[in-house]
Amino acid sequence: NASCGKCKVKLVEGELHSPKTRHISDEEYQGGWRLACVSKITGDVAVEVPDIASAYRSRMKVADLSSKEEIAIFESAKNHIEAAGLPMKNSMDILDVTMDIPSLDDTMPDNERLSRALKKYMNLKRVRIPYTVLQKLPDVLRENHFKVKCVIRTTPDDMFVYDIFGIEEEVVIGGIAIDIGTTTVSAVLMNMETGEILAKGSAGNGQIRYGADVINRIIESQKPGGKKKLQDAVIKETINPIISEMCRSAKLPKTQVYRMCVAANTTMNHLFAGINADPLRMEPYI
Repeated sequence: NASCGKCKVKLVEGELHSPKTRHISDEEYQGGWRLACVSKITGDVAVEVPDIASAYRSRMKVADLSSKEEIAIFESAKNHIEAAGLPMKNSMDILDVTMDIPSLDDTMPDNERLSRALKKYMNLKRVRIPYTVLQKLPDVLRENHFKVKCVIRTTPDDMFVYDIFGIEEEVVIGGIAIDIGTTTVSAVLMNMETGEILAKGSAGNGQIRYGADVINRIIESQKPGGKKKLQDAVIKETINPIISEMCRSAKLPKTQVYRMCVAANTTMNHLFAGINADPLRMEPYI
């Protein structure tokens, strides 16, 4: 695939019919580097194939999108999505909530007090408060005199409370989109409330040391402990470090990333989720 520039080999001996493209620099071309995908062998040649596993593992890039050119790329993409008729909707929001402070005459439990206040604000019948919020609830309410901010997701049926903060705290609803490619994993971090792209990052897919192609990785995943190894390689070694670096670049606590969307080809999707991928390579290829 000439568009990605990831198939560079070094010509050691012989001749290749290999036109120079924008994916390879003048210095690289003079040094003998060629793109295998656009090269035609015209005789005996010797080429050096780089250690792509180590190369991609070490190639992490993170940007804070401070340049106008970077921002324009994403704005153009969003405009094309909207022009295609796909709605840019977000069901998450930050809601300011003020409650009465408990007293001997008003001994309503904390979770019920918050639920009733949220139902009143949003005219809903059901509010769901997860354990992670319950852990914070007593302290946050009392430290802020029962004036708080809630990160919520609202549906026609109910409301889910993702987080709770003091009323004066600065809160961002962080969301991440990730594309798992066979060789490279790319990601963007965004403010889901405003649609602003906060950071972007990419790195080599850590699974590559188990095979440069999807078939070899599927075979590797069938060995004892293989599914776990392939899953850890993409999650622990690749995705989590990208997320950490993007959050550091954007100065956003990782705890304020509430949603993540992952796109991948079929094999990468199975290996990411730890699901048996062997039927993909075996007839009838399900």
